Amino acid sequence: MPNLKGNIAVIGGGLSGKMLALTLAHSGFDITMIAPLPKAKKRADRRTTTIHHAGANMLEALGVSPYLQGDMTAITKIAVAIGAEKTRQSDWLLQWQSPKGGDDSLIPMAYVVENYDLSVALDKALDDLPDTQKITVIDDHVISYQEDGNGGHIETSSGAHLIADLIVACDGAKSPMRDFIGLSPRIETTNQTAIIADLTCELPHDGAAYQRFLPTGPIALMPMAGKMVSLVWSTSHEMADKLMQADAQTCSDAITEAFGHELGRLVPQGALSSFPLHPQFNAKLYKGRVILAGDAAHAIHPLAGMGYNLALADAAILLDILQNARRQGLMPSHASIMTSYQARRKAEIFAISHFTSELNKLISRPKGPLSQMMAFGMAVLDKTPLKSTFRKIAMGGTLSSAPLFKGKLS
Repeated sequence: MPNLKGNIAVIGGGLSGKMLALTLAHSGFDITMIAPLPKAKKRADRRTTTIHHAGANMLEALGVSPYLQGDMTAITKIAVAIGAEKTRQSDWLLQWQSPKGGDDSLIPMAYVVENYDLSVALDKALDDLPDTQKITVIDDHVISYQEDGNGGHIETSSGAHLIADLIVACDGAKSPMRDFIGLSPRIETTNQTAIIADLTCELPHDGAAYQRFLPTGPIALMPMAGKMVSLVWSTSHEMADKLMQADAQTCSDAITEAFGHELGRLVPQGALSSFPLHPQFNAKLYKGRVILAGDAAHAIHPLAGMGYNLALADAAILLDILQNARRQGLMPSHASIMTSYQARRKAEIFAISHFTSELNKLISRPKGPLSQMMAFGMAVLDKTPLKSTFRKIAMGGTLSSAPLFKGKLS
């Protein structure tokens, strides 16, 4: 395999890696994606990703949306509660409704899509790229990395040697590329495990996303097609262990009791899955020729459903920076690209990372004065104009701005 010079290497082939490679194919530079690809392409589970309104604009511009027709469920309402369900009054203290468009139809605040469907759509959009923008895909592991004046040298497990001008590490929260360049994230201990499941609900969800903060952690339901919802329940390790060993009836009872009866009985479809929560934050997003993106740059608490949206913003802003650099005749390795990326991403990443972590700490605690104060604060916020500001942030494109979030490729 010949050396590749003057190009950009994207390390990672998950949802973020594919999306980033597809996005950067519009930069005018040659793109190589290096990642071990799955040997069997099949639907392993029905895990979902939440994509905000601005992110949906981005996927439309990138040619992904046509392959997701009918696969995305619109979120037109968000409701938040603190503590166990109250029996005599509604306890959804804070609620957002989608804004109306010019024709009085609702503009979805976000969409929920199954990971499998999104992955397939990204593959098809990558296949649709014109020959002048086709990316090179290398099905391999990166085993070493070093830099010199000629570029970043990448060695793969099969013995391939590549040289790239710019390397984008998008290889997950345990990023080997991040380790190769000596950057270490600040890792938070939450004492929580996330329980993931697909549920059927007895009553229609009407496109609403729900989040209830409990003493052991938040439980969230995201709408899916029909009467299906996607569960993300951040709870204690002990509760998670019990649920993972329980039968379907016991799991249904526990989930319904924790969430409440807004949607009637909640019944798991298939097995539950779990993973320990360790949010992490990187103060520095680059070193040398390597830029961090996706979970390699920021792995946040799932309570706000913003993880993939941060990755979308990484890609949208990096594309904008690279396009501007190319207009000025600069190569991808120019120092201004790294410093501009750091400057344009640090505010949103810091805000979302710390907001989700601190909110989890503040509200997910035993009932007491602080919990009551937070509940009162949410009830007050629900009646103030400030609520619309939070809705704008949730819809994307507010804390980070790029042409792609408005549906423009440049």
